[in-house]
Amino acid sequence: MIQNNIRERMRQFIAFLGVSERKFEIENGFYNGFVGKMNKIDGGKIALLEKKYPNLNITWLLTGEGDMLKKEATKQNNGEGNVQMYNYLSNKNNLNVSNNDIIRVLQEEVQYLKEQNKKLLDLLLKKEE
Repeated sequence: MIQNNIRERMRQFIAFLGVSERKFEIENGFYNGFVGKMNKIDGGKIALLEKKYPNLNITWLLTGEGDMLKKEATKQNNGEGNVQMYNYLSNKNNLNVSNNDIIRVLQEEVQYLKEQNKKLLDLLLKKEE
């Protein structure tokens, strides 16, 4: 039963990425149908996922505890991760998402946009000098 939950969380993450299960399997060197047949996940595959997707919270994937994405990782990206997360959360099919998750992602996106606006304003002011 735990593995089935891991499979569903893996599918949630794949949906967040916006790719098909097959494309995800190909991009990660997994066999065809790996996600659908996943009964367990070995340490090598976990290490690969952790390296390729540093924003993926492996604890969430394995146990369901915490958020899908590491909070500090979303702050380090260029905003694309937050856009992906917002698109994922906005999808009506993803009903397992809490309002708190949506609020957190939107707050992070607002903060990112404020920082970008400040950088652009600074650049404009320097050009005017």
